[in-house]
Amino acid sequence: MKVEFVFWGLAVLCLGWGVHVRGDLDGGVRTRLFVDESISGPGGCTSSADCQLNGVCDKSQCHCDQGWSGPWCEKLDLVPAKINSGFRQETVSTWGGNIIKEGDTYHGFFSEMGGHCGLTSWAKNSRVVRATSNSPGGRFEKQQVALPIWAHNPQITKANDTFLLFHIGSAAGVPETSCSEGTGTSPCKLFGKGFGFGCTWPLATEESTYSFSSSEPSRNTREVNFTFPISFASSIEGPWQQHNASIDFDVGSNANPAPIVLENGTVIMVFNANNMSLAVADSWKGPYKLRSTGACANGEDPFLYVDKRGNFHCLSHAAPFKDAFHSIAHSFSSDGLHWTKTEKAVAGAVVEFEGNRTVVFSKRERPKLIFDENKEI
Repeated sequence: MKVEFVFWGLAVLCLGWGVHVRGDLDGGVRTRLFVDESISGPGGCTSSADCQLNGVCDKSQCHCDQGWSGPWCEKLDLVPAKINSGFRQETVSTWGGNIIKEGDTYHGFFSEMGGHCGLTSWAKNSRVVRATSNSPGGRFEKQQVALPIWAHNPQITKANDTFLLFHIGSAAGVPETSCSEGTGTSPCKLFGKGFGFGCTWPLATEESTYSFSSSEPSRNTREVNFTFPISFASSIEGPWQQHNASIDFDVGSNANPAPIVLENGTVIMVFNANNMSLAVADSWKGPYKLRSTGACANGEDPFLYVDKRGNFHCLSHAAPFKDAFHSIAHSFSSDGLHWTKTEKAVAGAVVEFEGNRTVVFSKRERPKLIFDENKEI
């Protein structure tokens, strides 16, 4: 079965699942180059690692899980995208986001730029909004501002009956910055054959990392504690309270928190700290302990998940690839400790739409996945 690609300011969405974590997380990253030759010939798979843990190896052939394709299960199996899908506001720029299903309703949490400003204002004007749909592909309709300015990179998940919003920024409600001209919405540039669905989502821009702290920790001191915000609520509609969780790390600035909550309450979080780092806590309240500075392929905007067999996977944007046509990297691990990154992208910036229409975007960023009750994509 193929996977639907949905636009959220050039992004798709996710829902995480939990399993028991194994071992101490102190491993690193190694590189595996997957070739394009047929898996059925000589040199076929010898283990499921050859299938990127996106399937199982049987009789030298990779049998891919739902949502993956290719002789080595090396590509996301995407169906043509729908033009009017996702979360769209005509004069407002939004970015990224992920969803959680409650009852029959899908709730999406997105970064929204205040003051009708473009995406380049994200470091000043970003807030988190909640939107809903009866379908994971949308369209989503805005319901409320969940977290005021400044808050960015929202990741919604749940621990028992508590909803959790991992994000960067204090959500203190600071005044928004006005735009200097027009509505300030980011320009939309379509290359190749445009087909008239307009500039309702912004072209991606490069993000710089945001530090949870006001200064970087000393690299000579291992046990240096900082705090980062986790907003929590008993209802998906809020109100949201804030908990400042402590984390010990010595890897500099950090951003893009990507958590999963395991069945035993343990939280594993990958975040961008110059390198992709991984921290673990016994509960969502922390304290969080740094376990790895090589959790998955370098880049930004990681998405961490655990598959139905208990393997760990990480999707991230940009690295190790140097051109936008190979945008999304995949890394995998059987234990959460030792990660393998692949040299071939699982998705790129060329997007196929319904009606045999194709658009070449600048890049494709912030990858997210949605899973069903059987932990299938």
